[in-house]
Amino acid sequence: MHTIKDALQSISQPQPVQISQPTRPGVVVDATQQALVELLPPVLVLHLKRFHYDTNVGDVVKIGKQVSYGPELDISSGAST
Repeated sequence: MHTIKDALQSISQPQPVQISQPTRPGVVVDATQQALVELLPPVLVLHLKRFHYDTNVGDVVKIGKQVSYGPELDISSGAST
């Protein structure tokens, strides 16, 4: 990810999940989940995850990559920031 729009598009992609059904205890079913953003609020507050667990280090490390953003965000399909 290099922009806020990249991150929002990434979270809107279907993600595989495993769920259990209350009517079938012990049975795990493969499914997908997807988050869609239809309309942004007038003021949007985002928390950027700037840390991740590095298995080579065995600890949490800071992500130093820059993420660009502007004062306005257009989320319509095919739009650029």
